[in-house]
Amino acid sequence: MTQEALTILRGAMEDMKLPYALGQYRAHPLPETYFVGQWADSESFTEDGREDSTMTLLGYSRAGLDALMTAARALQARFPDYGWTGLTSSGSGIAIAFAGVTALTDIDGATRRISINLNIKEWRVNE
Repeated sequence: MTQEALTILRGAMEDMKLPYALGQYRAHPLPETYFVGQWADSESFTEDGREDSTMTLLGYSRAGLDALMTAARALQARFPDYGWTGLTSSGSGIAIAFAGVTALTDIDGATRRISINLNIKEWRVNE
């Protein structure tokens, strides 16, 4: 995943007012609901310069599952199943699509968790 894709995702989370950090959320005190991102790249077998990644957004909330599902619906609206597309500042193409949400086991009985997957496809231009 390119830095440009990470920047687009971070901007979208800020626009939606969803607290987010890549890797680990370090702000203190922790917000009532927040997300931590992690990604996995897939090996590409195409010749068109496409790179595939899956961004997993782990959501945590002391406000309950409703707060997390509201955030999931907002992400699905922003990145629909058929994909949000755009061009990066370098001219590369990008498509981000909502791929699903899964409820996870509570951590401590008070904090609810979900996992949201976004599929990201990038087509880099050669410079």
